[in-house]
Amino acid sequence: MEEHICQSCGMTMAAMQHFGTNKDHSLNKDYCSYCYQNGEFTEESTAYSYLKPVNQVVDYIQSNLQEKIELTTLANLANISHFHFHRIFKSVMNENVGEYVQRVRLERAAFKLQTTNLNLTEIAEQVGYQTQFALSKAFKKYFNISPSTYRSMPTDLTIPVRREECGISDIRQDIRVIEPVEVVYIQVANPYKYIDAFTKAWDRLLKYVRKGGIPDGETEYFTFSRDVPTIITSPEQQRIFVCVNNSDHLEPSGTIGVQTIEGGEYAVFTMYGAYRQLPDVYTYIYRYWLFNSDYQIRDSMVFEKYLNSPDEVEEDKLMTEIYIPVSKK
Repeated sequence: MEEHICQSCGMTMAAMQHFGTNKDHSLNKDYCSYCYQNGEFTEESTAYSYLKPVNQVVDYIQSNLQEKIELTTLANLANISHFHFHRIFKSVMNENVGEYVQRVRLERAAFKLQTTNLNLTEIAEQVGYQTQFALSKAFKKYFNISPSTYRSMPTDLTIPVRREECGISDIRQDIRVIEPVEVVYIQVANPYKYIDAFTKAWDRLLKYVRKGGIPDGETEYFTFSRDVPTIITSPEQQRIFVCVNNSDHLEPSGTIGVQTIEGGEYAVFTMYGAYRQLPDVYTYIYRYWLFNSDYQIRDSMVFEKYLNSPDEVEEDKLMTEIYIPVSKK
């Protein structure tokens, strides 16, 4: 049976009974039975309630990769028994806890190898391995290549290009220090598989926060990713989130989470025009600007901020800010 992913909560639908139902009682292959019943969304099921603690656990892991992460700590944070926590985490994330933590740590290490001058001991400390030898052993088993060889590989993160090869012309950049921003978020299910994945995610989020989708003096709109570029993290495992600043102090609920975007120093690139130009902007950032600047990537999330909306301006008038966490080399 072909595997489907719920476009609301992101859970795997591996059997017919996992599918939601339409008003005519036919199966709906876009949404699971926990989220969609008889043609309507439901947010009151037991399974749905597990999404909130799993989101909290994922946020904790992301913020504590450099620390020793104990299963007991995660289960207690989720307020779920250790026995059930394993099963619930895997049902939501499609990976068990150990697999997830190891993958995120090693992918973070791979990104640092190709974007910083940190030595292996420093990288091991930052991603939660006690020694460079432990990291090297795990890295080689996972990627089938040693860290030193990986660092020297030519990739889209290590090969510089000329300015004219980036495919963009109108972009502004500056360095800013920002304050932390608390946001309400929802994950985009299968962002590289479904053409309307972002639209569905925004619709669900905006319904929850009761906003109109237009930036104003109080409401700011963002996307962020917990992963690194797709040359390291496979597309099906990319975790991308749409979010709104939490000015109304809303609480997490089901697929809706609350997280703080870290403050600090960022290189900010302002793009003018259609969103389809964003890949060219990232090429400019990673393969031109970083090679010709005094900065390197800092260990924090990359995020985008939308200064206006396709609902209010023409495509060529759109303004998007890309925030890259940086520090001096």
